Amino acid sequence: MFCLEGEEAENPTATVSGTLLINHLYTHVLFDSRATHSFLNPIFAKKFASKPDEMDVQLYVTTPLGSTDYTDIIFKNCAIKLEGRVLPADLVQLDIQGWDVILGMNLTKHKVTIDRERKLVTFSALKGERITFKGSGHQLSIPTIYVMQHSGY
Repeated sequence: MFCLEGEEAENPTATVSGTLLINHLYTHVLFDSRATHSFLNPIFAKKFASKPDEMDVQLYVTTPLGSTDYTDIIFKNCAIKLEGRVLPADLVQLDIQGWDVILGMNLTKHKVTIDRERKLVTFSALKGERITFKGSGHQLSIPTIYVMQHSGY
């Protein structure tokens, strides 16, 4: 589930950026409230020790620049470390610019809140546990990355 609250509801492109550990590597990330999936830059993916999987379907992705790309490469169960805890995430390989990873609303099954002004991303678990990431900045003009799923090749 994903949640926009307060001012974010008026500005649905709320984002927060920063650096965190993913698969034991320092990673330049963008948390994007409008991204439908989480994406991994293929150049950064070469640093991963794990091997990618091929998805059963191809994803057709419309990028912020208006081009449409497709991908069927995914890195499953990548370990995102926050406050000493590990959150698993599936990262779809896509030629993204300016970031190692874009974390979208499918990151976890937790309720996620992005506070653009305070540069905070908060994950709330069902048991009331909260995990907070303090970012270093935000972008206001990143358009949505749309994804369509195609089942045939």
